[in-house]
Amino acid sequence: MAAETLSALRSLMASHSPPLHALVVPSEDYHQSEYVSARDKRRAFVSGFTGSAG
Repeated sequence: MAAETLSALRSLMASHSPPLHALVVPSEDYHQSEYVSARDKRRAFVSGFTGSAG
């Protein structure tokens, strides 16, 4: 699923005018909390990566 999500995101970014070359996907939620709920795990949704940020 992550590969399909990344592919769709890359296509969307390339179709933007001008094309987008980068997208910042933070690990934190809107309150910059270290422990986020499942709905705020954007990095895992986009990339499938569930490990530590550092």
